[in-house]
Amino acid sequence: MSPAPSTSQTTDTANKVLSGQQKQERLALVAGLLLLGFLYFTTTPVWDDHFLFSYLEQTPFSQLMNSPVGLGDVGDGYYRPVSMILMKLGGGAGAVHLLILLFHLVTTWLVYQLTNQNWLMAMLFGLHPMCSEILGWSSALPDAAATFFSAIALFAIHKKQAGLAFLTASLALLSKENALVLIALLAVFYKPRLSSIGAIFLYFSIRFLLVGTTTVPFEMDRIFAGCKGILWLLGSSMFPFTVTAVRDIWHVTALEIGLGIAVVTFAGYLFTQGQRQQKLGAILWIMAPVIALPTIASSHLAAERYLYLGIFGMALALSAIRFPAKTTPFVGLLLAVVSIPIHYQQSRAWQSDIALFSQATKALPNSSYSHHLLGFAYLRENDFKQAASSFERGLQLEHSYPTERLLLIQSLTLSGNPEKALQFAEDGPKTDLTADYLVWWGRAAYETGQQSKAWQIWQPLLKINQDKTLTVLDGPPWFRAYLREAIRQRNAQKKPAPQE
Repeated sequence: MSPAPSTSQTTDTANKVLSGQQKQERLALVAGLLLLGFLYFTTTPVWDDHFLFSYLEQTPFSQLMNSPVGLGDVGDGYYRPVSMILMKLGGGAGAVHLLILLFHLVTTWLVYQLTNQNWLMAMLFGLHPMCSEILGWSSALPDAAATFFSAIALFAIHKKQAGLAFLTASLALLSKENALVLIALLAVFYKPRLSSIGAIFLYFSIRFLLVGTTTVPFEMDRIFAGCKGILWLLGSSMFPFTVTAVRDIWHVTALEIGLGIAVVTFAGYLFTQGQRQQKLGAILWIMAPVIALPTIASSHLAAERYLYLGIFGMALALSAIRFPAKTTPFVGLLLAVVSIPIHYQQSRAWQSDIALFSQATKALPNSSYSHHLLGFAYLRENDFKQAASSFERGLQLEHSYPTERLLLIQSLTLSGNPEKALQFAEDGPKTDLTADYLVWWGRAAYETGQQSKAWQIWQPLLKINQDKTLTVLDGPPWFRAYLREAIRQRNAQKKPAPQE
C-alpha cells in the first residue's frame, strides 16, 4: 500500500494545476483579443475619420502641439497633442487600428496585473461589448491612448516608480482630457502624490501657455438630456444594449435610465465595502463618462468611447469577485459567448459609413440622427437618390438635424428630382436662411424651368455692379460657375433667331 501524499506534495500539485490553468486562461484572453483585432481591422476611414485624417495631413507637427484639435466649435475645446501626433504618424486607418489594438491588449494585461491576476476582470474589460467603438474607429484613438497611459501610471504607482507614473500620467492627459478623472483619483488615493499632482500641473501649464483658454460649448438647458445620456452609458456597462454607434439620447428608454441608476447605486455600495483600489475603480466607473457631459449634451450622442475608461474602473471595482478555479473557465466562456457575437455584428458595421449608419437606423429606427448620418454617407458616395430617401425620413422624425431640409433639397436636385426639391423648399422656413439654402432653393427652381423665381431667390447673394456685371457675395464654391452658365443660357434665349 503506497503512502499517502504529504501536505507539501498536495500543495505543489495544486500549484502546478493552477499554474497550468493560468497559462490556459492567459492564452484564451490573448486569443480573444486578437480575434477582436482581426474582426475590426480595416484600412477604410469611417465617420469623422475622413475629416480628421485630412486635417492631420495638412497640419504640421508643430501646430498639433500648440493648438486645439479644431474641426468645429466642439473640437476647438479639445487639446490632445499626443493622440493627434500618433494619428499623424500612423498616416491612415490601418496603422491606427493596429496601434489601438496594441493599446487595448496592454491595457487588458494591466487590468489582469492590477486585479491580482483576476482573469475574469481582464476578460470583462478586454471583451466588453462597449469597447466596439474603440476597436472599430480610428478617431477613438485618444480614448484608447488616455486609458492606456493612465493604466500604466496606476501600475507604476503600485511598483513605486514615481518617474514613470509622472511621465505616463502626463502623456495620458495630453492624449485626452478625460484622463484627468483617473489622475486626480491617483492623487487622492495614493502616496506620494507628487507624480499625479505634478502631471496635472504640467498639463494645465502646457495647455494654457500654448493654447490658452478653450472650452467645449455647453448649453445649460440641455443638462437634463446630457444626464440621461450618461445614465444610458452607465447602464450599458452592465447591459450593453441598444447596440449602435449612433446612441441618440433623444431615444433613451426609462429602462435604460433605470439601469444606469442601479449601476450608480451598486458602485456606491462597492465604494463603501471595497479596498483602496476598488474604491478608486467605483468612482472612476461613474465619473469617467461624466466628464463628457458637455459634449453629450451639445451633440445629443452618448458615444460608447466615453465609457471606455469607466469600464477600466468597473474591472477594478469588481476585482474582489472571484470564482472557484473549476468554475472560472465556464464563467469566462459565458462572457465570450455573450460578447463576441455582439463584436462580430458591430465589426461588420464599422467597415464603412453606409454599413455603420444602416445598422444604426435598424437599431434606432426613429432616430433622426441615424437617418441623417446615413443620408450623409450616401451623399458622400454620390448616391443622391438614397441620400434623399434618408434625409426625407430624418426630416419626418422628431428632433431632425438642423441641416436636414437643406441636404434633402440638395440630394433631390442632384438626383434629378428638382420638382420635389422645390416643394420641400417652399414648405420650409422663409427667414434666417443660410446662403447654401438659398443657392439650392434657387437651383431647384431654376431646374424646374422657373428661372425668374430662381433669380429672385438668389438676389440677396448677388450684387449688380455699375458695369452691369454680377458679383457673388456668398454661396458654395460651385455657385459662381453655375451662375455663369445660367447667364449664358439666358443671353442665348434673348438673341433673335437667325434669318433663313
